[in-house]
Amino acid sequence: MELEIGTGLVTVTTAAEAGEAFDALIAATVDEAGYDFAGRVPA
Repeated sequence: MELEIGTGLVTVTTAAEAGEAFDALIAATVDEAGYDFAGRVPA
């Protein structure tokens, strides 16, 4: 995980297969922390 404090950008790298369910889990976790989920960047 990488965090850029100035921009608030968090980058998460995982071995898990990307998909809608995984994105929903990440989005819910980010939302619960009080931030916005901007989406996933294809590898």
